[in-house]
Amino acid sequence: MAGCPTPSATDARFSRSRSTASSRWTRTSKLRAAARKRATLPARRPLRWSLALAAAGTAGWPVAGLANGAFLIDDALVTPAGRAQVEGLILFSGRERLVVLTPAFTPAATPLWEFTATLERGFGESAARVVGLEVKRGAGEDPPAPGEVQLGAGLQHGVNLARDGGSETTLLGLMSVGAHERVRLHANAGLIRDWDARRTVPTGGLRLAFDVRPDTLSLQGEVLLTQGQAPVWQLGVRHQLSQQATLDLAYSRNRGEERGGGMVIAAALAL
Repeated sequence: MAGCPTPSATDARFSRSRSTASSRWTRTSKLRAAARKRATLPARRPLRWSLALAAAGTAGWPVAGLANGAFLIDDALVTPAGRAQVEGLILFSGRERLVVLTPAFTPAATPLWEFTATLERGFGESAARVVGLEVKRGAGEDPPAPGEVQLGAGLQHGVNLARDGGSETTLLGLMSVGAHERVRLHANAGLIRDWDARRTVPTGGLRLAFDVRPDTLSLQGEVLLTQGQAPVWQLGVRHQLSQQATLDLAYSRNRGEERGGGMVIAAALAL
């Protein structure tokens, strides 16, 4: 990422394993609805996973489609203008595995517009092979100061290439609030369109980020709600390894699934 990390840089897009492309836009995201027919793991969160929210798979586990690292609720931040970022994520749930790769880029000519591609591959019983594109209008690369409110929006479309797959589009409104020098609140709300099922459902969620060690380590908890699905809860940590790299580790819990929880490991590298 460009320059020295700003206060609370652990929540910045470059530091994120983002909080688009998809999302987890990106990032959250749940696994895309497109994977519902074949995958036992959800295909996601695009807007980075990307919310960014992706839809849930048959196992109901969301992953980010917007670049949000291991987290589902997007933070309204974008990659620094003229720079790129690559994010990778692995979700473990029982014998199932989901691998997600999310490169993102913000053109210098449009410093608040981020463009992200999402590639997802399921292993085990899951046959999900999802490709997605996302565009996000963020608030910049710096997290909100205390008392500041940041707004953004994202649009993501994903297609499941596996047999009997489908496609899904997610439209999200993004908001981040600086509640304290060490605390930020992120909120997402929007709609998910499942083109195969011909239905549109509302989705949204909240994420709370607390800096245990400013610019280095943050504790994050979130909940994702989608009509017709059980709530998804996540608790995790984000560690800024350097100015260019972050590492996320999170535990997911879908109360509607008998299998219980899943572990998510995500890393982001600024180029």
